[in-house]
Amino acid sequence: MSSGRLSRCSRPFAGIRRFSERCGTTIPHWIHELFAVLEDAPEVHQMIAATTAAEPCRQLAEHGVNQFHFSTMNKPEITAAICRLLGVTPASGRSRQAQVS
Repeated sequence: MSSGRLSRCSRPFAGIRRFSERCGTTIPHWIHELFAVLEDAPEVHQMIAATTAAEPCRQLAEHGVNQFHFSTMNKPEITAAICRLLGVTPASGRSRQAQVS
């Protein structure tokens, strides 16, 4: 590319940033800093994205929230990883926490 810009595909966080701006929301500065160093490591980016998203879900689940909606943005692998981190499997459809209670 003559403009020096990377494609949308090679800069996954750029797409999330644009999506956030269109929705009128902000992304915390620490998340910007975290993902800025991951632009050249897509596999690590996906692991960090899943972990970063799963943690607030885990905290909400501890306070009684038991249903979540994820916008996959054409990245179902990350959503599947979030579900696995929360203990939700395709076979169970329920979290380990929900099964224990």
